[in-house]
Amino acid sequence: MPNFYKNRLLLSGSTMTVLPVGDTLDRQNSPYPLTGAIRYNTDISSIEFYNGTTWINISGAATVTYTINNFTGNGSQQTFTLSKSVADSSQVIVFVGSAYQAPFLPGGAESSYAVSGDQLTFNQAPPINAAINVILTG
Repeated sequence: MPNFYKNRLLLSGSTMTVLPVGDTLDRQNSPYPLTGAIRYNTDISSIEFYNGTTWINISGAATVTYTINNFTGNGSQQTFTLSKSVADSSQVIVFVGSAYQAPFLPGGAESSYAVSGDQLTFNQAPPINAAINVILTG
């Protein structure tokens, strides 16, 4: 049987739905939170849901930051200094000309580049006048 809470307004319409609202103490005082329950927590200014074990914050807007580094190949240079250090190649997207350079190749084959800190090193020097575009995430 569902739980009903006094002074909780849940309206539906074509323009909005009003969620149950309360602070963190209110949710802790709920004797039986229902799996899938959704509410607005006024202490953290966030929508949260109960997954059956714990309350999860779901309303934080994700922010993705990225930096673009542009280089030009000279036919002999293999290592380029990035504008910031990265943890690993998962934080780097590399293009030479319009060709995407895969950081990992199937079957463990060697990729066309490696990243260590702020150093991007190609296995072979990009061609003369080739545009090298590096997108750093995180």
